[in-house]
Amino acid sequence: MSTHTRPKLKVREFERNRQLFTNEQLLPYAGQWVAFSLDGARVVAASADLDKLPALVAAAGGEISNVELEYITVADDDGVGGWVETR
Repeated sequence: MSTHTRPKLKVREFERNRQLFTNEQLLPYAGQWVAFSLDGARVVAASADLDKLPALVAAAGGEISNVELEYITVADDDGVGGWVETR
């Protein structure tokens, strides 16, 4: 039985830091799942394949239970340019 517990997510801190990422900064992650640090200040790992993300997080020195996941998409209303949407 594991005694590991996930650090508590501080929602306000996460949201504040996560909102500091600009669309331009997130654009390289379009079409990928992004693992953000629990404080929302950095990208730990990213992958289009959600099943590969735990290994990528581990390779970065983290644990999948200690990140917040978000899928990044690009919406394009007229075929020119676009913006980043998250879900």
